[in-house]
Amino acid sequence: MKPTRTTNRLHFEDLEPSRFEDLCLAMVYRMNRWVEINHYGRSGSDEGIDIHAVEELEDGKRKAWFIQCKRWKKITKKELKDVADKAAQGHIPGVLLLVIACDIVKRNVEYFKAYANGKGIPTANIWTASILETKLYSEYHDLLFAYAGVSLTGEKRERVATIGRNIRLKQRMRKDFIKPIDDIHEVLKRPYKKFEHEEAIIHSINDTIYPGIDEDSVGISSWFKVAPYNFYHNGLEVILSQREAIFDEGGNWDIIGYEEPDRKGNYTKRYVWVIGRIPYENMIEYDLEGDEYYGIPHIYCDFKNNGEPYEEIVYSILSRKQSDPNSYDRRLDNKNRKKLE
Repeated sequence: MKPTRTTNRLHFEDLEPSRFEDLCLAMVYRMNRWVEINHYGRSGSDEGIDIHAVEELEDGKRKAWFIQCKRWKKITKKELKDVADKAAQGHIPGVLLLVIACDIVKRNVEYFKAYANGKGIPTANIWTASILETKLYSEYHDLLFAYAGVSLTGEKRERVATIGRNIRLKQRMRKDFIKPIDDIHEVLKRPYKKFEHEEAIIHSINDTIYPGIDEDSVGISSWFKVAPYNFYHNGLEVILSQREAIFDEGGNWDIIGYEEPDRKGNYTKRYVWVIGRIPYENMIEYDLEGDEYYGIPHIYCDFKNNGEPYEEIVYSILSRKQSDPNSYDRRLDNKNRKKLE
């Protein structure tokens, strides 16, 4: 069984029927603490039961499960009906579970459950190919490797390494970029005042023109100057520009274009910071000393978010109430940004 290169969709139909049953057995075995579990499918005389399992309930009673495994590329209502009919021939199970190698539409799932209920089976469920794949990728990594040859070990190690690297980068940056605090009230009023340097250079890791300027470039420049504003849970906030915004009485707001004429309506105008949020994941390395062109920190970033280093752009009102430490950084909710006529 091989995943495709584009979607990583697992092709369960590529497995031999007995191998598909073995996979189902391995998954079912782990889902409960069974009092009894038997695999009949390999014998060739399953009578509609590939796997029979018994669970013990909290009240001491026992519930029988009948599991049928079908490595079909598609399934019809007639075939669903046949599965339920066979399961109800003798002792009625408490649960009938049909595991298939394909996906089916919602109405057929509902038909199967209703038909099985009509045959006296209290609970009937279907594990489709999508459910099988989700379980393998999220819960059963060893089975994913054993039956599909897909190993997530490398991806897991990479995620673990990334988390460790981001934590170390955060600790270094907070130590290197933040100056000793003399006046906590001044810092609360102006978060960016806590930084050792008022400016920094953001470089793309693919930048080849610094210190020159590519006037023909499309999108943002491969290097530019920003003002550090604040740290947030996932990285560094930098001031990109100052813009004018309008607000209506309902709390909605919008940014005014640079050469845009006044909009009609009873709007309040305020100046706001445009703040880019650069996650630690996108920051590769930094140089505190800078160079002969700019003796300020240079931060090298992966511009992997649509050609930019930011994961989000946020806005903060510039408050004139400097006597109130909590009034300066007044974040605007991007959900309330609307086109105000």
